Amino acid sequence: MSLLGRMFGSGTTVDKIRKAFSRNDWAEVLLLAERPDGSLSAADQALIDEMTATAGNRLAQINLEHGEACLRGDDFDRAREHFELATSHARDIDLQQAARELLGQLVQTSTDSVPPVDSCTSCSSDRQPDAVDHENLRFEDVEAPEEVWELTLAAMPPRWAESYGKLDAALQEAVMLAHAGQDAAAERLFLAAETDEHSEVSRYELASLYLRGGETERGLTLLEAVLRDVPDHDLALILAIDLVMQKITLPWLPELLRENLRQEIHPGLCHAGLAKLAALAADEDLIITHSQAALNHGFLDHDLMVWTSRVLEQRGEIDAAESLLKHLPGGGGCSGGTASPLLGEFLLRHKRKPDLALDSFKDAARQEPENPRWALRIAQTYLLKGWKKEGSSMVTQILQTPQLDPALREEAIAALEASGN
Repeated sequence: MSLLGRMFGSGTTVDKIRKAFSRNDWAEVLLLAERPDGSLSAADQALIDEMTATAGNRLAQINLEHGEACLRGDDFDRAREHFELATSHARDIDLQQAARELLGQLVQTSTDSVPPVDSCTSCSSDRQPDAVDHENLRFEDVEAPEEVWELTLAAMPPRWAESYGKLDAALQEAVMLAHAGQDAAAERLFLAAETDEHSEVSRYELASLYLRGGETERGLTLLEAVLRDVPDHDLALILAIDLVMQKITLPWLPELLRENLRQEIHPGLCHAGLAKLAALAADEDLIITHSQAALNHGFLDHDLMVWTSRVLEQRGEIDAAESLLKHLPGGGGCSGGTASPLLGEFLLRHKRKPDLALDSFKDAARQEPENPRWALRIAQTYLLKGWKKEGSSMVTQILQTPQLDPALREEAIAALEASGN
């Protein structure tokens, strides 16, 4: 059996997803759920749907928090990436709306006064909408529209900042409305203002708008047309890859990515896209080949690095797996901080660098003080360092946690037994 077969093939689908869920490994939950299993009962499928919805929402919440940290640090490019990831991962309508509002806020707020946003408040179901007539909202109604447009351009990659900067007033208004979530008003303006000169911009924005609004067939037709005409449209490529990871079939995408590589068009992004497609197909050799090529081109992708590190770890390539995980952002998000807790768990599993692992767990515990996973990881690291009294005491306390996840309970009991208590 292949390594991915061993990773994904032992135990039932529900068991594997439940274990990943218990580790708070949200990315793996979503990846496992992508793999079809026709033997599932209706009850099992309902349980998987519930866990994947939670995993998607947790990933979205994490990206919202990291995006807010980037906003506070005036890192608008990173903030936009996090908010777009939050939009793609979120299953909850309120979370999706929160991400879209933050994307709108990204371009509507001046760099001198980026307000902190309370994620819990922004995604609350009883949050009252602003008293704005969205159907009739006009660009002229926005305070300081020139500054807002400048910030819109500042949040874009240089190529697109230049292209969008050449738009006429009508298309500028359409883009601003679309990015603020006012899709109906934006669509009217795009359709009325579309010209051949700016076709790639308006078609991409319309494709995104239709896909957000559930007009999937219409959006996919436009998206394919954009990439057929402009194969180096990196924003459209990213959108297409994300759609495939959400179980939307794009049969033309693999060959387009391979052709782009032959033409040396966005090699990092295209290698990453092919690696993700390989992950869905459980082709471990291609995952490693393409993900390492993407990394060599400077393209970093969180989920891809996690999946690839798992394959390397299963193969016994421990140093390579650790090296890959070092590229993951730490617990401090855009503001910096310690190593990623995923790297910390890897180090703990292999009894490496306990001090680095401990710092990552303590940072994670500060961010999620109610999550017993991090307390257990701290206790396990104490035991690894030989601090048996402190570690055993913590494990004993963790075992008193009401409704402790069964997988964590098993780990806690095993740690206590291994310590001789």
